[in-house]
Amino acid sequence: MSRISINLFSFGLNSLQNHGLEIGKTLERLSTGKRINRGSDDPAGLIAATDLSRRAAELEKQIESLDRKNSRLGAMDGSLSVVNDFAIELQGLVVSAANTGGLGEGELDAIALQVGSVLEGIDLIAGSASFAGQQLLSGFETHNLGNITITKFDDQGQLVSDSYSLADLQQLIEDDPEVAQQVADAALEEITSRRAAIGVQERENESMRRVLSEEYINTQGALSQIQDTDFAKETGALVRQQILQQASIQAIVIKRQSAKQVLSLLENASAFARS
Repeated sequence: MSRISINLFSFGLNSLQNHGLEIGKTLERLSTGKRINRGSDDPAGLIAATDLSRRAAELEKQIESLDRKNSRLGAMDGSLSVVNDFAIELQGLVVSAANTGGLGEGELDAIALQVGSVLEGIDLIAGSASFAGQQLLSGFETHNLGNITITKFDDQGQLVSDSYSLADLQQLIEDDPEVAQQVADAALEEITSRRAAIGVQERENESMRRVLSEEYINTQGALSQIQDTDFAKETGALVRQQILQQASIQAIVIKRQSAKQVLSLLENASAFARS
């Protein structure tokens, strides 16, 4: 075999091996859906993709956290809406009780019983409303709602201060309807203010979620451009490499056949020369 044939044969083998490696890489990109499967594929791209993946994970966690917060706030507002209805009912009962001129003693007692029942309902909700095992309405028990302080002179002319809460409402209806009204009003205002604050928090969280979601979408898009496989491009590359591989195989076959023909001619010539 001549030196030129040997070189061409070696070149054909190297070409066949290189095409086989490229086919393997292309098949890997097509099977994983990723353009970068190891650092050697694109070192700079790998660094950029890692940074984008980390940021996307951070954004995803932040979005999940905001969703949990809003779910908790929504549950809290739902529970407070029931307490809010109770507080409105109490206001109506206090107004009815204050109309002592049109009520008999039995009717006043009935109102007092109703007030006691509503207060029990508020304490029940405050003690039982929970989200993910956490109490939602801590601080909204009747003894914490509608707290007011009344300062006045007693029978001896001394200035004294008395504090009242919603828990005192049942007794206040009978003793001091005016103070009872103030307590009921204060409780309703407190509940309404808290619900409004929850609404503000929910809107702020929703606004932040939209911002984070937009960034997350953009980050995922940038990551996809760097990391994801271009299937049309890789499919075309696979076909091209397969064609080149077949061509290399044919070239090797041809070179081997040519080498055999040359050796046969040399053997025939040698035989002729010896004859």
